[in-house]
Amino acid sequence: MQEKITDWANKVVNIYNSYEISFYTQSDLTKITQSPEILILGINPGSEGAYNKIDAETFMRGNTYFSERDKWHLWRQLKKILAFGNLSYLIEDETRFVFTNVYHFGTLKAVHLSSELKNNENIVNLTINLIKDVLKPKRVLCLGKQDCFDKLHIECQDLIAGELTYGKLNEIPVYGIPHTSSFYTNEESEMIGKVLSALFTGKIEPDKEKIAECARKHGFENIIFVETMEEAVKVCAEKANPGEAVL
Repeated sequence: MQEKITDWANKVVNIYNSYEISFYTQSDLTKITQSPEILILGINPGSEGAYNKIDAETFMRGNTYFSERDKWHLWRQLKKILAFGNLSYLIEDETRFVFTNVYHFGTLKAVHLSSELKNNENIVNLTINLIKDVLKPKRVLCLGKQDCFDKLHIECQDLIAGELTYGKLNEIPVYGIPHTSSFYTNEESEMIGKVLSALFTGKIEPDKEKIAECARKHGFENIIFVETMEEAVKVCAEKANPGEAVL
């Protein structure tokens, strides 16, 4: 496994160093010796820094501050969601999970990535290769829903409109949730965590009707099926009482 990761990392640094833009991955890939239980995937690192040329080994060791991840809002929210589904163990052992990005270039926000970088298929294909050919994780969890699916060319379906998306990359199940840097209600965190738990453990299939059935078992009775986030917001606004906020 480490030989494959090192070969992949050499390809990454050869391409990324040519742009002379700061780049890094997140978790320490030198700790991975077998296919991880889960791969957490964001769009790109949310920070900027001065460019320094790095080699494959340095890149594989990941974010210098990854040991401080419990201070990150996005990580605390992810842990909260997984805890609702009794899935905390998935991100406790650094030898059994990977946290990385579609693009490794660091910018304050993903929208600051240039079109040249975002549209470069060679860059995106490196991440696709990492997932389906090198690591082959049991499952992928995308932070940001549609963005990751679009970049990786994965056909997807909404299991819960605006909350949970599903697709496959070479038979590897890929799930998408709202980015955990955004605001979540406790109810939203609980619902997503418990549904992910049922999906990950095979108790339900990635099917809207099965998801609704699972939600009812956990006390969510008022369920309306919609096709898009826009439709979900419209329905919620129509059902809301005066003075209530629709989030």
